[in-house]
Amino acid sequence: MPLDRKIAVLHQRQMRVLYFTVTPLGDEGNGGSICCRNHVRRLAEDDDIELVAMVAGSFAAEAATMQFFASLGVTAYYQPYYVDRYYPEGKSLRALATFAWKMLFQFPWETQRLNQHHVSDGVDWAIRAHKIDTIIIDYHPSALFLKLPRSDVRTVLIGLNREGDFYADMIKLGMSHHGRLAAKISLFRARLFERRKNSEVDKVVVIGEPDAPRYPLRSTPVCITPYLDPKPEKWSIQPGKRLFFVGNIAHYPNRLAIEWIAQQFAPQLLTLCPAARISIVGARPDQLPSNVPNIDCLGPADAETVQALFLSENIMLCPIENDYGVKFKAVEALSYGTPLLASRQTHLGLPQLEGHGAIDLEDPAAAARIAADLLQNPHALFAFQVAQQMRQSRFIESQKNIWSKTIATIPLK
Repeated sequence: MPLDRKIAVLHQRQMRVLYFTVTPLGDEGNGGSICCRNHVRRLAEDDDIELVAMVAGSFAAEAATMQFFASLGVTAYYQPYYVDRYYPEGKSLRALATFAWKMLFQFPWETQRLNQHHVSDGVDWAIRAHKIDTIIIDYHPSALFLKLPRSDVRTVLIGLNREGDFYADMIKLGMSHHGRLAAKISLFRARLFERRKNSEVDKVVVIGEPDAPRYPLRSTPVCITPYLDPKPEKWSIQPGKRLFFVGNIAHYPNRLAIEWIAQQFAPQLLTLCPAARISIVGARPDQLPSNVPNIDCLGPADAETVQALFLSENIMLCPIENDYGVKFKAVEALSYGTPLLASRQTHLGLPQLEGHGAIDLEDPAAAARIAADLLQNPHALFAFQVAQQMRQSRFIESQKNIWSKTIATIPLK
């Protein structure tokens, strides 16, 4: 059947889509969870998609995950995977050698997948039972648990960032348990896995333009930028001159951002605007690289405290150095309408804000001047915020049914 005829037939009924991930979806405790929960919401509200979901995860996460799907009215299944199944998947010499190789040179998530065949079996059952025509695999490690490539359904793989590059950064910063040689082999295997899975699926979807693979694939990758629904509580301009940053210092991109704020940005701002203060959520005072008089370290904070910052602080800072994926605290700021000053790298994942409020991490003095000008001029800050939210509103409107439109470009099998 010609491609245009297949697409026409597809539009005569809703697409039957199975969503699968190993990312915890019970709460929005980190960027990955926020991102994947958002994907489910967008798929569920797409007029041309009939959605079924399956999640693999720990027993402890099952109740909260199923509650999330129930709140959206989505038919969902949960496949608990069993921890510590670190033993060979067979008794042959080949199985033993494969197991030893993986244990010596494992990359993230690889050993968790061992002896979890029931997860793939459950996905196969769901595809047959619900007459699924498309499976969406969210997050590259999720693909470890499935049989790919497939000839029975169209396959879509969502990349949350450049996993190989991210893993390379972790190794470089000493965040791997491997020795030097083992780390090189582990990284090579991780990059090979990422490339192989991207090549096995019918469509790769990235959440940030810089994450699109540059090597040949079955079809051209597409970028679908995540957004959060506008919050019912909105930011409003308040007296004072306050900025804030949110990010656990144990996560290395956040640590680098906090170091930049403390060592480069805050001293410049102190000179330009002595009354300004910067709140940092996710770090204690003793974790700062230096004592900076205009920084308040709030340490770990609950959701209510963070929400209060989004609603009442004048500006949110997001000086993240890498351009992987999307920075979800920045996305969250847009949902509250909080004025956002973010690095050029962060803006690459937020095309709706192109050039609006971007700061150069190589020029902290210029970044401090932008912040000081906004803090000292409430009218300018208000105008900045209004322009930001107009861009965001237009972007959200443009994203209606973006998932079904993307799937429709993939030929039916």
